[in-house]
Amino acid sequence: MAAVAMLVSTLLVCAFFALDRTGHLSEASSYLAGMEAFSLRALLLYGLLPLVTASIMMAIYKPSLRLLAGTRPPIPVILAAPAAGFFAGWLVWCSVELALSLAPSWEKWLAIPLIWRAGKLYMDQAPLFGFLTFLAAAILPASSHQLLYRGIIQPFYMAGDRRLYRSIVPALLAAAVSLDPPGLAVLIIFSLLTSWARLASRSLFASSLLSAGFAVAMLLGRSLFGLLNEAIFKMPLIDPLSIRIFLVTMISALLVLLLAPLALTGMPARREKAGGAVGKKSETRPFRLANRIIGLLCLGGLALCLYFLA
Repeated sequence: MAAVAMLVSTLLVCAFFALDRTGHLSEASSYLAGMEAFSLRALLLYGLLPLVTASIMMAIYKPSLRLLAGTRPPIPVILAAPAAGFFAGWLVWCSVELALSLAPSWEKWLAIPLIWRAGKLYMDQAPLFGFLTFLAAAILPASSHQLLYRGIIQPFYMAGDRRLYRSIVPALLAAAVSLDPPGLAVLIIFSLLTSWARLASRSLFASSLLSAGFAVAMLLGRSLFGLLNEAIFKMPLIDPLSIRIFLVTMISALLVLLLAPLALTGMPARREKAGGAVGKKSETRPFRLANRIIGLLCLGGLALCLYFLA
């Protein structure tokens, strides 16, 4: 199921790329082309395409709910996962801003993903736009996108061996389907973090909550930065050196704030390890090599799309 899901999702994304490049999807040509184009592009890439793929896989293979969703997370994990996502997202936002302030030329390869940069612009225009942006840029990646990559695909990479490096291929696929070369580095970090949350919490629900928290931090990062420095210094920071010092201070504080939510999110995995539980063998194990090969082929196809976008 994982191999077929990766093939179908990659073919759909490549078809979207081809239609976009040939001008057949002018209404969804860019996140910056207006609120309608922003909503439609996000709906297709993060909502419709992964949902169609996941629905086809569930209709054909009829996987169990436990395989897709994992276990029901305890209350501390439910509360900690969005907090971990929010603090991690804000930490990444501050780190990217600090890096770009030191080396502006890196913007071509290290930037906040366009869906969140454009979303920030629309959120400031009207309350309705803010609500629609939240749905498109936070809820869709946390629902349909997570269902496909953390529910349908990732469990087959976790079978019998629950270590994060086993999930790198689906994590890279989940990042690459966004078709955003400048934001790819941030998307990979985001994808690896949600993969870890799915693995450590044993729950799709926790990884979805972490995804939503990360997206909200990306959308609100600049606003929160401005509010904080005005609250502390009573005026906006203008001097580049002062801004960098403040960013370093925020990064240090966020590293500390992130420790507790991450520890709580990973609590189920630590309890399982302490109890001596071992990942059960399942029907997914014989196809591990095939899943890896298909995953790498899909990554190659998406890499070509990203190359022509760069």
